[in-house]
Amino acid sequence: TTYRWKSVSVTAAANFPACVVNASSLPLQYAWKLYKGTTYLPLVQSASKDPRVFKIDAYTLDASSTYTAAVTVSIDTAEGISVTDSVLLQVGRSGVNAVLAGGVASTASTLENITLDASSSSDLDYPTTGVLTYAWSCIEFSPAYGGACDGFPTSAAASSSSLSIASGSMPAYVYTVGVTVTNTAGKSASTSLQLTVLEERIPSVSIAALTSTKFNAAEKLILSGTVTAGTDTAMTAQWSSADIPALATQPLGIALTPLAKAIGGNQQGQGVSFQLAIAANSLTAGLKYTFALGAAYTTAAAGAAGASVQVEILMNEAPKGGKITVTPASGSAIFTEYLFAASLWSDDAA
Repeated sequence: TTYRWKSVSVTAAANFPACVVNASSLPLQYAWKLYKGTTYLPLVQSASKDPRVFKIDAYTLDASSTYTAAVTVSIDTAEGISVTDSVLLQVGRSGVNAVLAGGVASTASTLENITLDASSSSDLDYPTTGVLTYAWSCIEFSPAYGGACDGFPTSAAASSSSLSIASGSMPAYVYTVGVTVTNTAGKSASTSLQLTVLEERIPSVSIAALTSTKFNAAEKLILSGTVTAGTDTAMTAQWSSADIPALATQPLGIALTPLAKAIGGNQQGQGVSFQLAIAANSLTAGLKYTFALGAAYTTAAAGAAGASVQVEILMNEAPKGGKITVTPASGSAIFTEYLFAASLWSDDAA
């Protein structure tokens, strides 16, 4: 079984019987055909330059479908000797990637409209054309855990990809807001964030939605934040991570960009970009990290709460548990054809 978002490679291994003494002078020719059910698909051609390999690019096949890849191996002789074999390809139906802007925690003000946005969610099989439905939920986290969320929309508006909450509608509490995203096949995924609603006016802070929450440790990590003032007051913005205490002092050069930024006044309503870049090989594979972007007006009273948003990322681990085999184990240079096979490797689907 494979999935539409994965590329597929099928390799044909053809060998002459031991009695054929001039095998090296008889080049093999490979002809591939792909069928969906019993229908031949002439437009689907191999993306591999190796004639022994039939490679199909991701998003070529249809989900919930069965295909047959057939290969005919022949010798270019007058006798027209050939042999055919085939393999069945079962394409399953994947689920949904639910994405909620604002990361895992966000701050809002009762004095401003609150917008919740799940429009970056996608159908894994049909990321650009898949039709999705949305169901929003909310429970009070503090001061009364599990209580109803007064003022949270429950009408038809709560079924769209974004949700707007009018200023002053919800009390200044802490909430857990969730969204369940479902595709036309009935597959669904859910995500949530902790929303802290304050009574004072605060800047607007956001981190651009991540196309993936998993990253390779050997690559540089870049988070893109935006800070917007609701008044003409100067602000300060700060990146931090409770999981990386050394990030603040940067003794190892983990952060490649400044962690703090002073933003002058007279920029009301103008989003100011503020990125965080983390050096490659600074984070540990397999671990989760939470990064926070906070902002506050410089005129705010000491101890006053500012705005903040947090995102959580997971560092990818390498596949493990597998082996590589070579068949045959020995042979002659030039004359022997070897097959290298990697098997029993395991990794998560992300």
